[in-house]
Amino acid sequence: MKVTAAVARAPEAVFSIEEPEIDEPRADEIPLRVVAGRHAGKCMKVVLTTGQQ
Repeated sequence: MKVTAAVARAPEAVFSIEEPEIDEPRADEIPLRVVAGRHAGKCMKVVLTTGQQ
């Protein structure tokens, strides 16, 4: 699967827009799309659950 990603190759490095090839999601994974909005540049924590234990 080809994706578009903002990639920083080192801490404090400038991001570059790249199109890496990644594996398709496994059965226990979901694809997640993150887009910048009014909180762009701010740290945030994203927690996803499936309701399964």
